Amino acid sequence: MALREDYEVRYWTEKFGVSKDRLRKRSRQRQQLARSRATSEELRRKAFMCL
Repeated sequence: MALREDYEVRYWTEKFGVSKDRLRKRSRQRQQLARSRATSEELRRKAFMCL
């Protein structure tokens, strides 16, 4: 979900029935979760390669 353009923010806030602030907060949380999962996967791969 991209929130760089006003029309995108308008679309998603209307679709989910939330405020701009709530949408941006949830978007940041999802990005952080995705980064965390990617980091975990990378660490598992590196650990497996060391075996």
